Amino acid sequence: MTEFELFDFFENYEHQPPFLTTKKIYELTNNLDLHLLVALRKDFRRYYLKKALQLVKDFESGVPGEYNYKYNMGVNLIQIYNNNRIDKINITNDTLDNIVWSLSEKDFDLAEIIFEGMADFLFEIDELIRYKESGFTKLSIEAEDELIDYSESNYSSKIIFLEKLGVIKFLKEKTPFNTSTNSLANALSGVTGVNPSTLQPMLNAMLSDGVSIKNNPLKSKKTVNIVLTKLANIGFKID
Repeated sequence: MTEFELFDFFENYEHQPPFLTTKKIYELTNNLDLHLLVALRKDFRRYYLKKALQLVKDFESGVPGEYNYKYNMGVNLIQIYNNNRIDKINITNDTLDNIVWSLSEKDFDLAEIIFEGMADFLFEIDELIRYKESGFTKLSIEAEDELIDYSESNYSSKIIFLEKLGVIKFLKEKTPFNTSTNSLANALSGVTGVNPSTLQPMLNAMLSDGVSIKNNPLKSKKTVNIVLTKLANIGFKID
């Protein structure tokens, strides 16, 4: 497997049937070698992020082209990153490799929230990693009393979990959360381990009328469906 072949797989996985995608993952990871699965996940995130940042770089450099939603998400990531860091991203002067390799795991978690196109592939990889770590000989979504670790869900998925479980609705009816989204973000920060400044815009977009839905995690049908699938795996049904 050459680097070109790997990147070609990343580029075209969305256009392949799920069977072929899963089969290719098995081939790439020597039948689901755990270390290779983890490495494949990291390489995919870097590739996807570099592709979006390249669109931003091209735009800033005046290169003509079609700047789609990935460009917009790249701009959004840079803005959020630069608002919270001393070492700012300079998309014009920095190389993409320097930018991507300097990002922390928390930065990549943020990217997973912003870049909806990552969701399906990363979900499949995460499921295969859990499968290998569990030592099971087959995947089963009908196993009863099985402990399934969802602790590594990204920020937006955690909020969707809480929303679908009815936790946010329940808290929103209590004081002080019925009048203060900031208070709700502070409380949920203690539950999720996510910074309240990250939670606040997501909650505000979900709960407040007249607010841009850009930060609303529920607008990502892919991520919502992933959460619903995970809840179904443990026997929870949405009314």
